[in-house]
Amino acid sequence: MLDIRAKLGYASIIVCIEDNAGGIDEAILSQIFVNFVSTKAHKQGSGMGLYFARMIAKEKLKAQLSLKEGKNGLKIVLEIPKPS
Repeated sequence: MLDIRAKLGYASIIVCIEDNAGGIDEAILSQIFVNFVSTKAHKQGSGMGLYFARMIAKEKLKAQLSLKEGKNGLKIVLEIPKPS
């Protein structure tokens, strides 16, 4: 199951996406946005997807992309500043 929510904050638009797949190991979570870090087995993932997602969010949208532990899985939070 995937839960997608959006809310309008004072200075930003916040989009939260949460899954129920069990989350990510705490040891990896702190490094998940580092290039070439992957949760998949060797040769099944490049470890570049979340690195590039955060880079694009920051450079193109001036947004913050973060990951947190949700109730039943991983929670992705995208905070996009409102245009002035």
